[in-house]
Amino acid sequence: MHIAAFVVGLITSLLMLGQSFMVSFGGSVISVFEPTNPDAQSLIAGAGIGFLASILGIIGAALAFKYFKASGIILLIAFIFCIIGATTTYFVDLAVWGSLLLLSSIFSFAENFRKAKKASL
Repeated sequence: MHIAAFVVGLITSLLMLGQSFMVSFGGSVISVFEPTNPDAQSLIAGAGIGFLASILGIIGAALAFKYFKASGIILLIAFIFCIIGATTTYFVDLAVWGSLLLLSSIFSFAENFRKAKKASL
């Protein structure tokens, strides 16, 4: 399970990092041509939340091999940031990335519970 948490978390975070860069670039281009457009500012803010969540996702995925509980908590925090960003900005794709980070968090917590159960026997 911890390998699945690592792979899903890392791939999701790297793809979210790339998409956040593109959304930030697109929002900046829109704001150059239409300075009063509120959609551009919302996209740039959403991209900032995406950057933060992707960095947290990379850290959480990296911890998935040894520190299962810490990995699950960090990935869960990244999921919460994604949901907040998806509901408050126009960057609604964060909800999809957040759901994949939640899946990775569940994998990490499942590995933690499996190791704890095995240690108690």
